[in-house]
Amino acid sequence: MQWNLSQVADSAFIIKLEKNEESIIGVIRDILIHDDKIYVLDAKHARDVFVFDMNEKFIFKLDKAGKGSPEYYNPDALNINEYTNQLEVYDAQNRTILKYTLDGEFISKVKSVPSIREFVNLDSAISACFTGNRLNYIYNPERNGYDSLLTDMFILDQNQPATKGITPFFPFDYALHPMGLSYTYLSHFSKYENKVYFQQTFNDTIYTISKIGTVDIAYVVDYPDSLKPNIDLYNTNRSIIQQKFYPNPKGLYQISFFMESDRFQMLSFNYDNYDNILFTYMKLKKSGEEFIGELFNDLHGIFTVPPFLSQYKGSLISVISPFLIEEFLNDKLEKDHEYKFLKELNKLSSELEPDGNPVLLGYRIRK
Repeated sequence: MQWNLSQVADSAFIIKLEKNEESIIGVIRDILIHDDKIYVLDAKHARDVFVFDMNEKFIFKLDKAGKGSPEYYNPDALNINEYTNQLEVYDAQNRTILKYTLDGEFISKVKSVPSIREFVNLDSAISACFTGNRLNYIYNPERNGYDSLLTDMFILDQNQPATKGITPFFPFDYALHPMGLSYTYLSHFSKYENKVYFQQTFNDTIYTISKIGTVDIAYVVDYPDSLKPNIDLYNTNRSIIQQKFYPNPKGLYQISFFMESDRFQMLSFNYDNYDNILFTYMKLKKSGEEFIGELFNDLHGIFTVPPFLSQYKGSLISVISPFLIEEFLNDKLEKDHEYKFLKELNKLSSELEPDGNPVLLGYRIRK
């Protein structure tokens, strides 16, 4: 099953993030759009947070990487606290959350925080956090030692000191995986109408979480028969799963993203990693139309749509590096001279600089 992006999007746009000596971006780890500003985290190369406006202009970046307060050394997660209107950056090196105004002025820091891969606010001081590592060691000043923390998710109360503000919990019964199925990690947070959503791999369910850690079911995914794996993922030895699916990785999938707005609900499913989208489901709320299958980007000519990282004012936002577009174009010219989206792909390539910053591809979803 296949469908085209033009079936749900009435227009497309490109945001080319300005590149100068102060705004050289390698790989975008996270992107947030808030009040017509674009906050970009490059956690791999520049190890900085960059801020742009919607007209592509670079505005500022936070303090250069370092070890002195209020600087950060290894920024690894980004959040905008909508309750306090503050930018929050998790520094993996120092296990701290640094707080800034949205204009980049340092405010304060929260120390002794477990490893965080992603976090989101449940109210002004309480955050839900996915851990980067299931096993963490947290410094406890009361006994001048470290406490172990075994969890995939925890609730962080920033008003409480150190370990007292951390509430770990397993929202699911891990006894369901007796054969060592280790990739049951949790997926991305998303927000809509003051609700926080998340997913667990292979669970086929979208959950909501409250500030006291209560987990409720929001949606249950009902796959078409043609998309259901024909194996019991929970009770099958991991090596058998690898042998069965890895030669044909499209048989192994998981919910990777869930987004909801006043216009649509969208689920993306992937395999191997977040760069390989297997298929996408979208429902337009007003018309009730539903689309599911492999999604082709006929608007920009890219074979499949890069993972959507954000949404803003009715538009879905994905990110791609110009050099990857060049590689894809050259590959298509060499292998597929009759590629049906070649005109759109050539147009996109001509508008970009091969050595430029990553670009944002936006698609306004029709009502």
